[in-house]
Amino acid sequence: MTKDDQLKHEMYQQYHIHVELAVDGRILPAFWQILEEHRVSMRLIYDICRNSSIVPADRADIWAQGLYYGFDRDFLVSSHLLIPQIEHLARILLQQEKIPTTTIDEYGVESEKSINSLLEEPKIYELLGRDLTEELKFLLTEPMGLNYRNKICHGLVSESPNSADIYIWWLCLKLVVNNCVFIGGHLLDFAYSSL
Repeated sequence: MTKDDQLKHEMYQQYHIHVELAVDGRILPAFWQILEEHRVSMRLIYDICRNSSIVPADRADIWAQGLYYGFDRDFLVSSHLLIPQIEHLARILLQQEKIPTTTIDEYGVESEKSINSLLEEPKIYELLGRDLTEELKFLLTEPMGLNYRNKICHGLVSESPNSADIYIWWLCLKLVVNNCVFIGGHLLDFAYSSL
């Protein structure tokens, strides 16, 4: 293992600890408080998604279902719905910048780039921000990180809820709420202060 790999490995170990502490110390307490103080309906979540600038209009229902399953404490199903939407979001952002999100092999077959490739595009750092891009890599694609997309896609996740499911759900909720154009309601006010 090179010195850079060793440093990356140590960094990811520390970040894994951060995820676990964030889930136990901040996310779950805020989650239980939201559920205690508010009735979270699918309609409310859908309205928030529909008014969020990061959720494509034709994907509001999928995002809403993913977020709602989290509020219903089914974080594993939530991850199955939301992780592909994160990949789709990265693809859409790059396409808007006229950056190709497909490849063509020697036989002329066109394929969509994986999220691994999308998160390696230099422009994605500008579009999502360096911190969020690195966080998504750690959570979803890095073999030394949680590599959770790979685990979900290959049926390697058997335990739920776990810190990765909960953290990914909360990150998606945070992205949607923080990019909400307009919506009223106490849940949103509480969510802004909690996120």
